[in-house]
Amino acid sequence: MNFSHYSVFLDVDPARPIVWCIAIIGLPLNLFNICFMIWESACFRCNQRKRHHSNAVHILKTPSLWFLFNLFICDLLSSLYLLILAISDVYYTHYYQSIYSINTTYSLIENVWFTSSVCAIAQVFGRVSILMAVTLTLVIAIDRFILIIYPHSKKKFSIKTSQIICAITWILAFTFIISITIFHFNGLSSKSPYTFEFYPNICLGDFSSTIVHQIISRVELAYFLILYVIVTVIYVIIIWRLRKSRLEFHSQLSSMCEKRFQIMFILIAFTNVFAFYFIGISSFLGQRDLNNTLFRKLISFLPFTNAAIDPVLYLIFRHNEIRSQLCCGRCINRKNPTIGPISQVQDSKSSHLERIVLTEFQK
Repeated sequence: MNFSHYSVFLDVDPARPIVWCIAIIGLPLNLFNICFMIWESACFRCNQRKRHHSNAVHILKTPSLWFLFNLFICDLLSSLYLLILAISDVYYTHYYQSIYSINTTYSLIENVWFTSSVCAIAQVFGRVSILMAVTLTLVIAIDRFILIIYPHSKKKFSIKTSQIICAITWILAFTFIISITIFHFNGLSSKSPYTFEFYPNICLGDFSSTIVHQIISRVELAYFLILYVIVTVIYVIIIWRLRKSRLEFHSQLSSMCEKRFQIMFILIAFTNVFAFYFIGISSFLGQRDLNNTLFRKLISFLPFTNAAIDPVLYLIFRHNEIRSQLCCGRCINRKNPTIGPISQVQDSKSSHLERIVLTEFQK
């Protein structure tokens, strides 16, 4: 008897290597990015106390990087969620093998995993990470929209405003998800202890047992849909504006700084949006007959792939600076480059936009 079919991933064998890969890649990379951003910020604060002037960006100065820092925390929670599932899958495979004899029938094997406290913790980590990733993706898109489309606006996010927004969203997300998790685990008492279902087993909750479960799942789905549609529209406008600015003013600064960092944020947003759209479209086309197929179960892990993709994108776009600082082993004071006028007849609004972007993302 294959006891792994009674463990966390049941008979979905391809999920095991996928989950292990995402967790092994995402956990160290997100930890590294979080620690590096904290260390970088601490170094510049130390320089400020010593009255060393520096215009370099860090998470306590740049709102966009502060939002990105919180997104890495979401990705870290996703990695922890997947790591808990992977380790628990190995543990319960050996647990069932040692407890039950080889002649044990299916009905005699009790599913002790999906009612455990570890599964509850994993559910909180997994669902909070998804909810916060969606919300932060929208906030980052709004921040980029204001900076690019309305560069003269006084309503741009300050670092204090960014910190308040993140603190409120984290509190609301944990409050909502913990409440849903408690409600979910209270409802498990009505299920047979010999039940083996995929979605409760991977600690994502029960979406269809009662009308209340269905309403909650549809509210979450509607929230994700609305926010991701808004994000898509915002980034389409941003891309159009950046393209128009380059065509009209032939800006070299856009290709050097603005383009580089806008691409990073656009790619990070695209990975989050793509996962949701792919799951939604496949579910709509397949309807109910795909709900229990191997493919449908595997793509349930698609939103968590961002835990590995996001930190990789960040490291690609900042690898030169990270490498130089780590090689030197000390904080590097950087100054703004001397930037002369590109053209005497260049439009002042475009120049102001580029200076804002350079201040926002100085390299």
